[in-house]
Amino acid sequence: MISSPRILRPFTVTLFHKVTDTFFVSIVLEHVGFDENYGIKQANKGISDIDSVLLTIDLSDCGDKKFVSEFEYKQKKDTFTIGNEDYFVIGNVKETDFDKLKEVMNVYNVNKFTTTRPVNTTDIQFIEIYAS
Repeated sequence: MISSPRILRPFTVTLFHKVTDTFFVSIVLEHVGFDENYGIKQANKGISDIDSVLLTIDLSDCGDKKFVSEFEYKQKKDTFTIGNEDYFVIGNVKETDFDKLKEVMNVYNVNKFTTTRPVNTTDIQFIEIYAS
């Protein structure tokens, strides 16, 4: 797979995947795209904010980390998955408590995500995460 230019993906995020009600696994992903302007739309009455962001992950540039489905995910080393109860923050953080993170930085809840495959292949190349 050919990766997209890193200049378009200058951000680092920490993604927190919900395993149980009280346990989250974190993974740091470098070279991701982040668009805070995704949720802004122009209307007749002016610009409105629908409180939504877009995070783009190029899987060909994730190093040794591999994306797997939630069904395949068993906390294997160097794998990650995404679910609708996950959240992420911009930057590399060690804290995993949602409430503590919310006090000091923007925390984005995953609303949905989509995967994109290049033509004539079964390998996923991009993940787009829509969050608020």
